[in-house]
Amino acid sequence: MATDESSADEAAKAAYKEKLQSLCFGRVPGGNRQEKGFRAAPNPAWERGIKGEHRPDGSFMPYIDDHTMSPIRMKQWTEHQHGYEAELKQVRSATPEE
Repeated sequence: MATDESSADEAAKAAYKEKLQSLCFGRVPGGNRQEKGFRAAPNPAWERGIKGEHRPDGSFMPYIDDHTMSPIRMKQWTEHQHGYEAELKQVRSATPEE
């Protein structure tokens, strides 16, 4: 009888284990994007652009930061847009000295 109980017990354990394995989720396709090498772009294309204006002759003149003397990037422009536009308005409305 002991062998019948142990074999029945083992069969019940095996059936229970199968049932648990069917309920457990394995790897989900596309579930973990970092494993595939996908990651958020640390510097999207729009942030890399340079803010400036196109002249009538077709040339491009970038806006230059006063402190760093480097071109102003699009991300920096959008973060401080109000201040830059006020400064541009002031410069454009000033009368040129002769």
